[in-house]
Amino acid sequence: MNMKLDKKSFILGAIKETVQLAYGCTEIGIVSLACAQAGVMLKSKLKKADVFVSTCVYRNDSMVGVPLLGICGIPTIAAVGFVLKNPEKKLSCTSDLTKKTILEVKKLGASGKIKIKVNYSAPAIYTKVVAIDEKNNKIEVIIENSHSNIASAKFNGKETIKNIAKKDSKHTLVNKSVNYDLLVDNVPIEKAYSVCKTFSEKDLSFLNNTYEVNNEIAKYGLKHYGKNWILKSFLNAKKTKNSNFNIINNNKLLSEIIINTCAAVEARMYGCNLPVATSSNSGDHGLTVSIPLCIHAQKTKISKLLFLQSLIFAHYVVWNIKSHIGHLCGMCGSAVAAASGAVCGIAFQKKWSWQKVNDVLNACLCNIANVLCDGAKPSCAYKCISALLNGFFALMMIESNGSIAHNNGIISKNVDQTINNLKLFSKKTTRPISDTVVEVLDSIQVKS
Repeated sequence: MNMKLDKKSFILGAIKETVQLAYGCTEIGIVSLACAQAGVMLKSKLKKADVFVSTCVYRNDSMVGVPLLGICGIPTIAAVGFVLKNPEKKLSCTSDLTKKTILEVKKLGASGKIKIKVNYSAPAIYTKVVAIDEKNNKIEVIIENSHSNIASAKFNGKETIKNIAKKDSKHTLVNKSVNYDLLVDNVPIEKAYSVCKTFSEKDLSFLNNTYEVNNEIAKYGLKHYGKNWILKSFLNAKKTKNSNFNIINNNKLLSEIIINTCAAVEARMYGCNLPVATSSNSGDHGLTVSIPLCIHAQKTKISKLLFLQSLIFAHYVVWNIKSHIGHLCGMCGSAVAAASGAVCGIAFQKKWSWQKVNDVLNACLCNIANVLCDGAKPSCAYKCISALLNGFFALMMIESNGSIAHNNGIISKNVDQTINNLKLFSKKTTRPISDTVVEVLDSIQVKS
């Protein structure tokens, strides 16, 4: 496929497609959206349903909190869609829950009518729903390749669009003219760094609400954290001036970034009923990118334009890395991609040369390329803030004229080549890692 867009339009298109509002973990959205679409197509009450999910979707939905429902399991996540029948809400299906529908969802989730099955050969982003109604009509809905892409919807074996998302049919079946992932190498990060400096505030106006939304969930977490939250230990250490916390306390900027990011991610993973603006279609990625950049911008008093330019560059770094390693894979995207993107955004705000940005991203990837994803859950917050700490060490090293030696392990002179090396590593290891994680999670749930 030949590149049809100039680099500026390409970057804007890729980021607009993957920065959107979501309630709860975006893999919750895949399952609830698929079931909501099936629910719209039912001619009578649901008789039974088999929900087939990939290992990555299963992994991320098993132990994560759902807004207004808490940690409830995948059958209940699927029940949300069948009860609400609101596919037009895409990844925000759960936002329509009420006291009445919550009771219906819990009842259906516990009824045994919905069976969850893992498809070990499916692509990473995949959910298939096979639903039978009481009149024995058969509905099949498939989501694959991207989180809100309904690739197929069949009624009694016939592909149909007339029953699909009655309230918003034009947005349900995705007919992309550009597959940005296939073209990612046409706009390497080095080129994106230059292009992002040319954007105007008008170009980037679509980002205005995104960082404000993400700041709100951080405020919520700081106000409503629970006794078992990781955040609580950090706040206690700060209050008591614990000497082990001095590495952060002595740097007010870093302290604020770590605490606010932890608050936001943990709140989301416990099921906070607030929207989050994603990055590369992940809410945790969006929080890990935008919150540090907001805080750094406020502390350094940079212009709004420079902030927005740094934000889209950071989003592009995240998306570029995820496009190479897989939007769902065996690596922790929040650590490998999102924290790295945040650090690159801070370097952008500092107006560093490309060579320094190249070196700081190489330094980030040198240390966190092997961080394992073991599912979405509250402890993801610890991985996010650990990766941000790693990023600040990288910033310190590069600012002191240091760097990671080239051709050390997977690190190449040019960071775009480093990311391609990471792609090969991910391609060879993603499925075995994901399969193993599912086995471990199943074992843990059986024992508990």
